[in-house]
Amino acid sequence: MNILLPTCVHEPNIIVPAIFVRSIKQITSSLHPVASQEIICIHRPLSRVHLFRDQTYITVSNIFITSYRDITWNIDGDNIDLITICLSLEWLKNKLPIPLFDEVEKVLKFGLIITGVNFSAQEVQLLQSVALLKDEEKNNYNLITILLDFFRRFYAEIKNISQELKSNDLQLLANLHDKYIANFYLEPPSIERMANEVGFSVSKLKKMFKETYGKPIYQSHIESKLANALKMLEEGYSVKIVASQLGYTQPIKFIKAFQRHYGVTPGKLKRNKR
Repeated sequence: MNILLPTCVHEPNIIVPAIFVRSIKQITSSLHPVASQEIICIHRPLSRVHLFRDQTYITVSNIFITSYRDITWNIDGDNIDLITICLSLEWLKNKLPIPLFDEVEKVLKFGLIITGVNFSAQEVQLLQSVALLKDEEKNNYNLITILLDFFRRFYAEIKNISQELKSNDLQLLANLHDKYIANFYLEPPSIERMANEVGFSVSKLKKMFKETYGKPIYQSHIESKLANALKMLEEGYSVKIVASQLGYTQPIKFIKAFQRHYGVTPGKLKRNKR
């Protein structure tokens, strides 16, 4: 393996980003040229590469990022040219606006990221030349410019994916609301069961539901029931029939719930409407 190490690397920790231009000659090779707990590596293969870990194989022709949390991915093949930029999260945090860094850092916690964002042919040439430069000041300037532009585009990609996921989550939530919460004739299942049905954690379901509908799940269901009870009472249905229609096995439970919500019993409401 041929490694070109620029002068901006400080051992044992990388303080500023470092570029490694590697020609992989062996069958397997570690993706992380420097062992460190706080380093992420941005890899730009100059040809298609095959990554593997255990029984998992992935073919990549675009940029991929490996995290310090998982350095077990390896390259399968030989005569592969690879540009790797190693940088610390601390360096990135100092360079990016905090809101942008926070979003990017969440994604960088994953062991392997394959991104649609690429380096242009011109940027690839610059990266290769930067790795050979002896002028540290010019080296840093070119590299930092490329990196900051990359992470801005990477952030835009994350944001787009996040919006798509949120839109899908909101549709799942709406389906759940229509199926169980707005269906005032039936008692909804447990929150755990509803969460499993849409693939959410219980905490995510509770949080998203309250943010979307303004109230907790069961409170929304009860208020939906009582709103329809009020409508049925105003249409002339008896208290007993309304209670039965809404799934109350004992009318007294319905009466108490109605009174707590509206401040008056359903019977008194009916009398006042006459």
